[in-house]
Amino acid sequence: SLRVLDGAVMVVCAIGCVQSQTVTVDRQMQRYEVPRIIFINKLDRYGSEPYTALKQLKTKLGLCAALTQVPLGAEDKFAGVVDVVRREAHHFEGYKGLSWNTNEVPAKLVEQVEETRKTLVELMADLDDDLAESFLVDENVPADELERAIRRQTIARKFCPVLLGSAYKNKGVQPLLDAVCKYLPSPGDRTYSGYDQSRNGERVEITPDEKKPFLGMAFKSQDLPPNGTLTYMRVYQGSLKKGQSVVDTKTNKRQSLKKLLRLHSSETREVTSAGPGDIVACTGLDVFSGVTCTDGKINWTMSPLHIPAPVVSLSISPASREDSTKMAKALARFKREDPTFIVSTDPGTKETIVSGMGELHLFIYAERIRREYNANVTTGEPRVNFRETINERVPFDYTHKRQSGGRGQYGKVTGYFEPLSYDEVQEILTKHQGEITPMNASKYLTIFQNNIRGNEIPKNFIAYIEKGFRECLEEGPLTGSAVCNLRIVLEGGKHHEVDSSEVAFKAAAQGAFEQAFYGGSPTILQPVMNVEVTVPTDKTGSLMSGITVRKGLVTGSEALTDLDTLVRAKVPLRNMFGFTTELRSITQGHGEWAMDFHAYEEMPADDQESVKKQSIESVGGPDSALIIAGDIGGTNCRLRLLLVSKAADKKDTGSDSESEEPKTKTQLLYAAKYPTASCPSLEEALTRFTSEAPALDEAEMSNVVCVVGLPSDVKNNKVARIANIPHWVDTDGDAIAEKLGLGKIVLLNDFESACWGIPMLDESELICLNSGIPINKARTSAPAITSVLIGPGTGLGEGYLVTARATNHVSAHASEGAWVSFAPQDEEEFELMKFVKKDLGVPRVVVEHLTAGPALPMLTRFYGQKEGMDLADLPKTAPEVAGKYATCPVCTKACDKAMEILGRELAFLCLKFKPQGGIFLIGNVVDSLRDSILAEGSSLRKGLFHSLYHPILEGIVRDTPINIVNANGVSMGMEGAINRATRLALARL
Repeated sequence: SLRVLDGAVMVVCAIGCVQSQTVTVDRQMQRYEVPRIIFINKLDRYGSEPYTALKQLKTKLGLCAALTQVPLGAEDKFAGVVDVVRREAHHFEGYKGLSWNTNEVPAKLVEQVEETRKTLVELMADLDDDLAESFLVDENVPADELERAIRRQTIARKFCPVLLGSAYKNKGVQPLLDAVCKYLPSPGDRTYSGYDQSRNGERVEITPDEKKPFLGMAFKSQDLPPNGTLTYMRVYQGSLKKGQSVVDTKTNKRQSLKKLLRLHSSETREVTSAGPGDIVACTGLDVFSGVTCTDGKINWTMSPLHIPAPVVSLSISPASREDSTKMAKALARFKREDPTFIVSTDPGTKETIVSGMGELHLFIYAERIRREYNANVTTGEPRVNFRETINERVPFDYTHKRQSGGRGQYGKVTGYFEPLSYDEVQEILTKHQGEITPMNASKYLTIFQNNIRGNEIPKNFIAYIEKGFRECLEEGPLTGSAVCNLRIVLEGGKHHEVDSSEVAFKAAAQGAFEQAFYGGSPTILQPVMNVEVTVPTDKTGSLMSGITVRKGLVTGSEALTDLDTLVRAKVPLRNMFGFTTELRSITQGHGEWAMDFHAYEEMPADDQESVKKQSIESVGGPDSALIIAGDIGGTNCRLRLLLVSKAADKKDTGSDSESEEPKTKTQLLYAAKYPTASCPSLEEALTRFTSEAPALDEAEMSNVVCVVGLPSDVKNNKVARIANIPHWVDTDGDAIAEKLGLGKIVLLNDFESACWGIPMLDESELICLNSGIPINKARTSAPAITSVLIGPGTGLGEGYLVTARATNHVSAHASEGAWVSFAPQDEEEFELMKFVKKDLGVPRVVVEHLTAGPALPMLTRFYGQKEGMDLADLPKTAPEVAGKYATCPVCTKACDKAMEILGRELAFLCLKFKPQGGIFLIGNVVDSLRDSILAEGSSLRKGLFHSLYHPILEGIVRDTPINIVNANGVSMGMEGAINRATRLALARL
């Protein structure tokens, strides 16, 4: 509420003086620049110390404050106050002080009153130039002039007048109300500014003029029967009328007011309009707290409410569908009413996550859902919202390069990561207060900076580089928390005219992050809380010992009374769980405590390892396991360490058989890419990886399942030789597992591994070539569902995945079907077959010869020779041929012929497998010719649909779903290795 006030009365207890809540209120008043007067209350109570309270206002809060009154009597003898400005005594008598009169100052208080007035006048003379001139002429400054000076300096927030009284007995309240009128500003005395969003956020002055366009702030929402949801609105400019429509500037949604209500205590009165400075309640609006509203004539916004980032989260789930509806309704209401209460969905488990300012904060809302909405909900264990960052500047220089025929993927990025300074972080927190949640912290608290000045990387790729980095920042490798307080500076890179793409540069950014992050001395940030505890003085030692055990820092203590002591400390939030029980035990129920957020600070190094392990365990609990997945190629050796766990599922049968398709959640813990040439063997690569991976220790190694895809045939978990990795000889998965102490190593042919990646595909990663009949709509009694993968690259890879319907058992197999003989269809193709035999020096032409990447330049030579062209002038590589598809006629013919033959092969696969799970096309050849493939009447479609002579056979093809896998920078081989390792690991639990 302080955000929308022109002025405020700050109430201080004369007994407790400045307490923890007083400090909080003072901080909020300072933040929102609210002028104030101070009322020291409870002067009628035993032990009241108004002068001690005044002293603490100066020392603890640093306020420039002075008494404008002195008390008449003390404690139970308190009868009124003396106004030192006007030298008048106010006596309060009768029931609750309703009768009061003004008299001369009692003789015994004259000296005290004059001394207090002199102190006040001298202080004001130092602050106010006008009063200083009068003071130099006559020290006995007139009351009116002194009041005007107090008003000027109060509005300027340089001074706080202090008044005294007892609110309970209604003594001193009337002079307090007079002081509100005398010293606090009216709406016209304050200056407010906003931001014109139609002019790129240009600052504009807000004037309290009823004739101007309406501007107001909805600062609170509350359900209040019988009026329904009330939205409290402060009007800053223009007027608000019953039935008027207003625009929520956050959503640009226009809504109509039904009623305007003026509230006074528990009374409500309907009004027809409200002007500048008015605070009214509106019905009919559905807006969040802190939103600026206008009449639509202007597009202005104001600074939002200060809303600290939530520090604790927990999952909340309903027991039934009916409870789910009730819970959703309750959460929507609470989120609207309380900006510090955040509701989100875990992207992995799809659980509803609520976040807030503390354990108690969230448990209160959970209990309200049960009590007010009669909904049966359960909550998970509270989770502290950690963050991750780096301590040192670290450079990155990463090249993403993949080439296996056809258009490749190429992108190089260089630059550095560096931690943000404290001031930069504070500026961001101030600018985006109320917008930062555990799910989006990395979005706001990281800065991407493009320092490229030339054309090393085309501008259209920069956004994808940033996107690649930001996806990595959402879940850091240490605890899975957001990576924050980081600047990413892009300084340079390289691109390729043909092979570079948005996907390639996004993958390059992700690779750069994985490569460099650990080099920046990564660390965990934890929320630290300001804690204030009031305990019996004789228990202070025990309390401080308890705080020390919780790794807190005691920052001060003071005696409140002869019996009680206030202890202040800063304690990590993760160590405050269960503190209420401990305090009750220490003090036998006589202690009190409160805490609020202080800051995110670096966690001590000795705690970080335990937190990492706890984070790993918390993802899946007992149903979790560590896996290593590998994708090995002739150029690079890619390895990943992941934590996998069974996701919660009410339909889970509890079976531990591998044949059960696991519903899983994965968390990437560490990733590395090594040049294959620098790794003498797979054993050496895994040894290096396991020694670098921060989450692995010797005790955990024996439970790790590792699956690696290799470009070679695998027999009995052994590979004798790998054609494009000649120095890797006699690779034995079982022997390596035993030597390294790993639980299991499984070697897969790289295309078999890619087939395991089929279940990992998302619909967003697929481009439909033929819709067919999706398996979820097919009426089939087949005992198994088959999916086929085909990929023209350096060669033509083929494989298939079989899922047993009864047991859900999955098996993947690589195929050598691409080595079947090519069957010419016409005179030209007979001529082509002869050319290929001679060109390649082979006795038999197979399908792979005419569809893989090397086929494109060979087919170009064939058509170039027929045209009598100089073969030396023709493109020599597959990317060059594909790149000239639209400009070079012989390149067009070459690509079309290769795709026509590939289409025939797709048709034959449809007939061979009847793959109700569909056919999936991957590979750089398909990626580079995608547009021509998808075109209506393309050569591939011709080969697919028109090569069959029987309508029944053609019907089988048309019923088969066929999709192109949209390259996304993540290899299907890696995804398949992850899937296979996950199934093996969870089956071992």
